[in-house]
Amino acid sequence: MTIEMILLLASLLGIALFVSKQAQEKKFMASLVSGPWKPLQGMMEDGVWVDPKESKNFHPTKKSRHGSYIGDPVP
Repeated sequence: MTIEMILLLASLLGIALFVSKQAQEKKFMASLVSGPWKPLQGMMEDGVWVDPKESKNFHPTKKSRHGSYIGDPVP
């Protein structure tokens, strides 16, 4: 029974080390933490659920704000 437990411990330790090494190489936690922030950052900065590099053109200050006292003619 002790030999089986040692074998199980060694195999689980090996699997855990393999998984952690793969997660570090692929930067799993970095993409998990920083990935969702891109659309959220675009929403906070420009009001659009897009990547901040693309959302600058959709900011409300970039829109045409034509207005007059008379108003626009009705078509």
